[in-house]
Amino acid sequence: MRLTCAVVLLVLVELLPALAQEGRPSSSVQPEGTISGLVLDEHDQIVEHASVCTTTFSNSTSMTNCRTVTDQSGRFTIEHVPMDSYTVSASKEEDGYSGGMLPGQKVVLSANQPFAQVTLKLGPRSGILRGTVRDKATGKAIGPEGKLSITYVSVEGNESGSIGPLDGAKLRANLPADREFIVFVSGAGYETWFYLNDQSRPTLRLKSGEEKVLDVQLEPRNAERQ
Repeated sequence: MRLTCAVVLLVLVELLPALAQEGRPSSSVQPEGTISGLVLDEHDQIVEHASVCTTTFSNSTSMTNCRTVTDQSGRFTIEHVPMDSYTVSASKEEDGYSGGMLPGQKVVLSANQPFAQVTLKLGPRSGILRGTVRDKATGKAIGPEGKLSITYVSVEGNESGSIGPLDGAKLRANLPADREFIVFVSGAGYETWFYLNDQSRPTLRLKSGEEKVLDVQLEPRNAERQ
């Protein structure tokens, strides 16, 4: 009997630290916060189905996470956000509101302030390029395997960008508005195509929200020159 009591007592001594640990909150669980807000266009009208992203910076690198879209009232909520400093931004590419061309809003989540509310303003809209990119020899649209991209360089040379990879059958790109650019399309195995306006000048200027339809025909590169 004494031996049995001793064994029970020994087991309880071993289990007590584990039982006590179960009753304590885990130190590995990191606190989280919530970011919510409203997205408006340049006319202060709500923007539904806009993509909302958070960007955080660490050790000279950035990490962007596009976690939600706005509802029919232009509102959004992002939950379970780790405590940190973020830049919150929104975009709606199909309407000409490009994320890379629009400023974001900075927020800081902490244990003392786990909730942040922002109003994000989109606009002005960029110019919109639409159309197709075809093989000049076959007349067929060039698919993703062609590694297509659109590059634009301002006439002043102080602004440039590249958009790709593109599907030639569904050409779609946003271009900063009210500025004059040299625009060219390139693809693997093809000569570079340059845009020429009605005056045969290699410049393109689009107004905010203006759409330009392009019929790009790329000429296959001579095999001897590859």
